[in-house]
Amino acid sequence: MTQDIKAQLSDSYGNVGNVYSYTVEEYANYLMDHANSYSSKEVAIAKAMMTYGYYAQEYFDYQTNRLPSRINELENVNLDSYAYRLIDNNDALNFVGARLVLTSKPGLKLYFKGDVSFKGYTTTKEEGLSVITVLDIENMEQIYTFSMDDFLLKYGIFSYGKKAMETDNEALIHLIQAMYAYQKSLLA
Repeated sequence: MTQDIKAQLSDSYGNVGNVYSYTVEEYANYLMDHANSYSSKEVAIAKAMMTYGYYAQEYFDYQTNRLPSRINELENVNLDSYAYRLIDNNDALNFVGARLVLTSKPGLKLYFKGDVSFKGYTTTKEEGLSVITVLDIENMEQIYTFSMDDFLLKYGIFSYGKKAMETDNEALIHLIQAMYAYQKSLLA
């Protein structure tokens, strides 16, 4: 959010323009400062993005000396409806757990004991476990279904979030709360 981004235009003849430097925070602040030129949804997304960026930087201990300055208050969220569902009657397969992948578009890594083959997903191996990776998730509220023989798992980003909210890791809890608020602003 607060890291400098440099931009420069060039053409096919080798001519280059000035170098401009800005941050995502500066862009979001501009949008919020000129709110009457933008829709209320765009302003809400900018505010939620700043809050998410703040807590992501805090969680990853990244540029904590340059945190975004204008953020929303976090609200308690109830993620019970996102609890994962598991029906496991397959002795050769066990769901071990998940990891949240936080890049420009979030994703999940799901870990299993045993060999898995879920339609539409590629399986890799990590440390003796079968891994399904779901990247570039546009809608963080989406629940994915993984089924094979007598095994069924329904899991999404906020399924991970529900488990995270049950920990005592305050930075992770804040990150999940901010992610949830950001997702809600996108869908409003």
